[in-house]
Amino acid sequence: MATAPLRILGRLIAGALALSLLPLTLFELLLRRWAGKPLWSLKRRQPIFAKHQRDGQGSWVLPSQVAASRDASFSAIHWREMVEGLDRIVEERWRQDTGGPELYRLGGRYQGSEFSFSGGERGTAGWPSPHEAEIFCLGGSTTFCMEVPDGSTWPSVLQKRILESNSRRFRVRNQGIPGTPGLERIQTFLTATHLNRGDIAVFLFGDNDSGWKMYGAREGKVHSHLPYALRELLRVAEVSEIAGWLYGELAPRFLRRLAIEMAETTIAAAERAASFAESRGVRALFVLQPNIFTLAHPDGWDRRVIAATARDLPVLIEAAYERYREWTVGCNFAVDGTSLFDSESPSPYMGDWAHVNTRGNQLLGEFVFRELESRSWLSTPTRLNS
Repeated sequence: MATAPLRILGRLIAGALALSLLPLTLFELLLRRWAGKPLWSLKRRQPIFAKHQRDGQGSWVLPSQVAASRDASFSAIHWREMVEGLDRIVEERWRQDTGGPELYRLGGRYQGSEFSFSGGERGTAGWPSPHEAEIFCLGGSTTFCMEVPDGSTWPSVLQKRILESNSRRFRVRNQGIPGTPGLERIQTFLTATHLNRGDIAVFLFGDNDSGWKMYGAREGKVHSHLPYALRELLRVAEVSEIAGWLYGELAPRFLRRLAIEMAETTIAAAERAASFAESRGVRALFVLQPNIFTLAHPDGWDRRVIAATARDLPVLIEAAYERYREWTVGCNFAVDGTSLFDSESPSPYMGDWAHVNTRGNQLLGEFVFRELESRSWLSTPTRLNS
């Protein structure tokens, strides 16, 4: 009942702001038309390179010259196979039970020499046969790791390190799905993952869990949670730098609140998942992942990526990660990995703020292995499964 009056009030506020900014906006347009620069030197953020869709699900393909410059192990064969494979992957929404939660799964099959996918999972190199137990790696695109070959994903690195360490014969399974927030992966773990006593679940979380992606609406609904006047300012910001500046000054308070709410919801879900795992004789580890905004010393490439990123994103990341870090300090099944790449030069980030190259996956896989080993979760053998 109160929606209509609030909407009218929001429009009145937006209209008043627009009228008050009209003289400055006209001046700005004149400067841009004849001087070729925006008012107050506020520069538009240009993309570093062109992304283009391949599979209709939001997956992207990084130009090979950029990939090669950021990854000494870059393979044109993998990149070609990745493009072909992504065209064959079909993402589906489904419910295990009528009336149950909506989940995501991947269908399709592709087998190349460096990129493979079948049974809803990205290929993991070095699977042991037989095996004693399984490690489920759950996360979004940074777990799926389409930027690197099968043998270079962090789940494959984890698999290799386990086999080298003479630990139990675990089979590591890459169950990352590009775009999924942690809430969806947790729900899949609770209701649709076939678990056995002695299994381990590793959740890589943070990037998609800071308020800019919502459970059940992964395309992102962050701006629908802002007051109407701010949403109007953001729309006008497409043509007015002044409106964009004003939005940037007013929106962060609301964005931070949204990010903290998302963090609290994700933490509560993670604690439920850990309790569920314990009841099934399964261990769960939550790893707070690094991203370009958590770097202690961004290099020139990193700064270019940051400058080309939507201005809302670092606000959301900072607020959510502050809460996540507090949680990991006092939690025995969660760990903070945000400083993992701080000593790397150049940093491992490739085409955007989240996805990393072969070196980044190597460090992340070894980090997860050390965490599991330090908890003695990789010992005590069980029955073999073929």
